[in-house]
Amino acid sequence: FLLSNLSLMDLCYSSVITPRMLVNFLSELNIISYAGCMSQLYFFLVFVIAECYMLTVMAYDRYVAICRPLLYNIIMSHHVCSLLVAVVYVIGLIGSTIETSLMLQLPYCGVLISHYFCDILPLMKLSCSSTYDVEVIVYFEAGFNITVTGL
Repeated sequence: FLLSNLSLMDLCYSSVITPRMLVNFLSELNIISYAGCMSQLYFFLVFVIAECYMLTVMAYDRYVAICRPLLYNIIMSHHVCSLLVAVVYVIGLIGSTIETSLMLQLPYCGVLISHYFCDILPLMKLSCSSTYDVEVIVYFEAGFNITVTGL
């Protein structure tokens, strides 16, 4: 169950980037619209953040299987696994909403972005104003995600 959800996340975040990248490679233009860039960023972040937390849930599942084998079926019931997967997706949605809303507040110098893949750091470089506050919050959230998933 957990492995199939991880595979679904991998498939989803690959399919967020790949179509636009293939179009750009075939047309030899590396541009994307502002709206397309922000939507690509949002969905990419949803699945990347969720994948990090899914790997943590899977590690906990294996920990329970090894350290508490007699209680494994009780601790990791299908209901608990479903709840953990739902929490993983909610965390991905919340984290992505925070980071994308911060990126939407930045002013950009044009509506076309000369990248085939929209990521946070290249987008901050394209901003026409100071990005210090956004950088601090993005790095704080990244540090939080790394710390929590590493526990």
